Amino acid sequence: MENHIIKIGLDELMWQKRIKNISQLAEKSGISRPTLYRISKGEINKINVSTLISLCNALECQVNDLLVIEKGAE
Repeated sequence: MENHIIKIGLDELMWQKRIKNISQLAEKSGISRPTLYRISKGEINKINVSTLISLCNALECQVNDLLVIEKGAE
């Protein structure tokens, strides 16, 4: 059975949207800087739907732009 990993492409989307740093995204999204930092570093095990919606609104993207499923080790 294949393992899959869900990666959060926050840094990539921030770059694409020309958002320079976590502080700028925090201001735009209403999400705290520590939370955004943990998300960007992959230091989370779960993410609230409301957080996803706020990120998608701030980044003007869809959830599938933010969450990327990758094949892991078998």
